[in-house]
Amino acid sequence: MEKTAVEKILARVTGQAEIKPGEIIYPEPDTIIMHDGHAHKFLRELCEMGVKDLWHPERIMIAMDHRVPALNPSIAQSHKETREYVKKYNIGHFFDIGDSGITHQLQIERGFARPGTFIVTRDGHSPTGGAVGCFAISIGQDILPYLALGNSWLRVPETLRMNLTGETGPGVLPRDVAQSCAKLIGPDQADNRVIEFGGAYVENLSIDGRMVLCNIMVEIDAVSAFINPDQKCIDYVRDLTDQPFTPVTSDDNAQYAETLELDVSTIEPIVAAPPDPDNVMPISSVAGKQIHQIFIGTCAGGMLDDIRAAASILKGRRVAPGVRALVAPSTQRILEQATKEGLISTLTQAGATIMVPGCAACSGSTGPLADGERCMTTATSNKPGRMGSKNAEIYIANAETVAASAVAGKIIDPRDIVSPS
Repeated sequence: MEKTAVEKILARVTGQAEIKPGEIIYPEPDTIIMHDGHAHKFLRELCEMGVKDLWHPERIMIAMDHRVPALNPSIAQSHKETREYVKKYNIGHFFDIGDSGITHQLQIERGFARPGTFIVTRDGHSPTGGAVGCFAISIGQDILPYLALGNSWLRVPETLRMNLTGETGPGVLPRDVAQSCAKLIGPDQADNRVIEFGGAYVENLSIDGRMVLCNIMVEIDAVSAFINPDQKCIDYVRDLTDQPFTPVTSDDNAQYAETLELDVSTIEPIVAAPPDPDNVMPISSVAGKQIHQIFIGTCAGGMLDDIRAAASILKGRRVAPGVRALVAPSTQRILEQATKEGLISTLTQAGATIMVPGCAACSGSTGPLADGERCMTTATSNKPGRMGSKNAEIYIANAETVAASAVAGKIIDPRDIVSPS
């Protein structure tokens, strides 16, 4: 029987010739990823259980990304504990402040997520790795047996195929397409499935854009997301790492649980309004609402493409009085490249504040919202309380829409602003 790429990858890491959706397997990951929000807790628990050695510590990656720099003595202590456990267990890959960023970008940027590989993480947005043909999943508390023993049980997921055709119009970025896909698929169709993207639109998309597509699917409860690696992807990864990899793609007649189609030329700039990321509507539905803060960043909106998009709008303009503009590049290297291109200068001259590369304001640990405030953001979630007060409102949109709204002081269609030449 013809197979999907994910089924082939899972067969390899279980040592089986063939697997089928619904089967229980015990796969061994190529990489295990954690971050500062939980790494110290899991490693402490293993230490207290008497575990002296981890399964393949050279396959473990830990990044300081969620609460950096430390916001208070308690967090500073957890950071210290993480650093101590990294040494104790001889963990192979540790990215500390100054050479770090969001794990979901780092896994690609530093060559862990490669075509045909399998990654397990604790954090939900790991499917970003699917942008380069890696099957990456979040496994929650099961991170413990993976760390100590190298595997745990996993039910082989079904795969839903999402074909994207056509070309997008002005003001429409990959974020609009991703949110539109989330609305079309919905939690009921995504649950316990991998979303595989394909079609002409995806083939022409940058790797940054592919990251957005894969990242957002976790918000509708998909197990993961995946894009079959093409030559663009292979060349991209080979420029990043000399580690070997074998690209895996779905067979032409692979058995999908379902196949959906979307012509992206029908999409207009959109916004995901409270209280859920799949509450997607045209920007015109909420245009005119006053905003108090914008945040451009996170694993879904802090890539170089996003920084460039925001700068294209803010060049020669100023953020409106009363609006706080926060920008956090996803990684240190993205910050460095954005600086070389003059994008950071453009943003700061417009009145934006540049934050430490990492998750930053996504979960409200920095730059939280107060009661009654409204934020426009490229972040991942807009559930009540996500960025501070439960009585604040969060609207998700693409980087151009967010930047344009910052200039206007209210939610507007980005097509209402013509980028300066």
